[in-house]
Order: sequence, then structure tokens, then C-alpha cells
Amino acid sequence: MYGNAIVMGMTPMDVDRMSLSQWMAVLDGWNRSHGGDEQPEAPGLDALMRAKEAVKRLGH
Repeated sequence: MYGNAIVMGMTPMDVDRMSLSQWMAVLDGWNRSHGGDEQPEAPGLDALMRAKEAVKRLGH
């Protein structure tokens, strides 16, 4: 929680002064302003196969 606050330019004391609902509103606003509402497109079969090959090359 404090780590997230620091990234947002807040101090741990700022967080301590907030209620849980206030903190959740801050997180919601932060996420929305940084693309949190956007749903990523599911990777296609080609991306899956490339990932599988990459894992094989690593020996896993």
C-alpha cells in the first residue's frame, strides 16, 4: 500500500490519514488515468506458439 502511494507521489502519512474508501478512490482514479479501464486484447495463437518456443529455448 505504501509502495503504491510513493509511486503516486504520496507519503505513508498521507495514506494513514485516509479512510479505506478514500484510498480505494485514489487507486481507482490512478488506474483509470493510466489506462486501467482498457481491456487488453487476448493474445493470438501465434503469440502463444512464440512464447512456448521461447520457454523451450530456456530449457524449461
